[in-house]
Amino acid sequence: MGDTIVAELLEALSDPVLDPIAADEVVSLLGAAGDQRAQASLWAFFVAHRDDPERASTAALSLSGLGDERVLPYVRQSLQARDEELVSNAVASLISLGELEDVDRLRLVHLRFLGNREIRMGIASGILTILGEIDEAVAGSKLDEIEASPVDAGLWDDIWFILEQQFGSGF
Repeated sequence: MGDTIVAELLEALSDPVLDPIAADEVVSLLGAAGDQRAQASLWAFFVAHRDDPERASTAALSLSGLGDERVLPYVRQSLQARDEELVSNAVASLISLGELEDVDRLRLVHLRFLGNREIRMGIASGILTILGEIDEAVAGSKLDEIEASPVDAGLWDDIWFILEQQFGSGF
């Protein structure tokens, strides 16, 4: 059934009279489907709507879920946005695509959004995901750096919360 749905969503996305709200939903659904056949259409949508931050952000999030690293520069730039939805999408994108160099970017974003639990927890999750993909010694060193930093006390609390949720208290 997934093949049929993705094919129909791709057909809908190519419809030039498709309502923009519906098109954005189709973009989100294609990203959630995780089907690589959607990558070219999603990229075309992203390029066509790059000047519309909300629509480009939605497409970038879908593309990141497909592992499309072409959106990394846009995602990194979106971390600077004032709009919380754009930042939240960028953080979620980095959970899929983030690299070690993004950990320090995420640390700075965490400080800007201390009042937004969703963004804070997304950042903590993103950092843990990125560090889980690299050399254990480097990851441990970066976590030690975060733990020792008074500026990152809230971030460390969020990271610790996630670790306790996954592995139990006192792991």
